[in-house]
Amino acid sequence: MSRTKIRLGNLNIRSLCVEGKLDDLKYVVEHRKIEILCLEETWHMSSKSRVITEMRKIPHWTVVEKARPITADSLGRLKHGGGVGIVSTQPDISVSKIGFHFHSTEFEHVVGRVECNGHQSFVLVVLYRPGGSKLKPQFFEDLRLLLEKASNLHLEIVLAGDVNICMNFSNSTSTLDFLDVVEMFDLSQHVRSPTHEAGNTIDVLCTSRNRNCLKVQVADVGLSDHFLILWSLPLLDATSSAGPDKGRKRPLSDGH
Repeated sequence: MSRTKIRLGNLNIRSLCVEGKLDDLKYVVEHRKIEILCLEETWHMSSKSRVITEMRKIPHWTVVEKARPITADSLGRLKHGGGVGIVSTQPDISVSKIGFHFHSTEFEHVVGRVECNGHQSFVLVVLYRPGGSKLKPQFFEDLRLLLEKASNLHLEIVLAGDVNICMNFSNSTSTLDFLDVVEMFDLSQHVRSPTHEAGNTIDVLCTSRNRNCLKVQVADVGLSDHFLILWSLPLLDATSSAGPDKGRKRPLSDGH
C-alpha cells in the first residue's frame, strides 16, 4: 500500500545523555509511531558523541544533528546544553542535512531535506532558542534570513522547535513578531495547547497555510519538562503541481 502521509514529532528532550533516556525515547517513538522526530536540547557535544553513535546503531534510524559549540565557565568547567537534531526512523524515509552559509547568535538550528520515494520532498527546519537568553530583534531578523535561504530551495518548508516565546499570549509583541516572520513565507503556527509544564505554549509547529496538517496533538510523555508535539503531514505526489509559495509576501516592519 502506497504511503500517503508521514507521522512527525517534536520534543525538547532536556538531554539525551542521561543514562537510559535513549531507551525511553525509543519506546516513545515506537509507541507513538513517529517516523520523523525533531529534537532540541540534546546536550550532545559533537557528531561523534556517544549518544549520537548509539542512535545511529538503531536499525533504520538516520540522524542529522548540530551540537552546541563547547564553552567553559570562569572555572574552566564545560557548559552543557543546546544541541538539535532530526531523526528518521523508517527505511523508506530519508533525511539529509542541508548546510547554509549562515550562523545566528540568537538560536541553534539544523535543516534537513526529507524525501520519500514517489513524493515531493520538503525542508524541515528545527530551531532552539535558549530560554535564559534575552529575546532580541536580531532573533526575528535571523529567523527571516534562515527561512529565506530555505525558501530558495523551492520546496515546502516545515518549521518546528522550542522558541521560548509564549504563543499563548496572542497579543504580545514577541508572539506577533514571530507570526509576522513566518507568515512572510506563507507558514501558519498550529500549536494551541501548552507545551511546557509551566502551562505556556513555547514550542511551535509551522507549515504551509495552503496545506492541511493532520491531527496536531500535544502529549506529556514524561521525558522532560516539555511536551511532545505530534502531527501527520500528507505527502504530495511527485508529479503534483502543488508546491510552496516561492518568495516573501511582504517586508518586515521597521526595527526588524
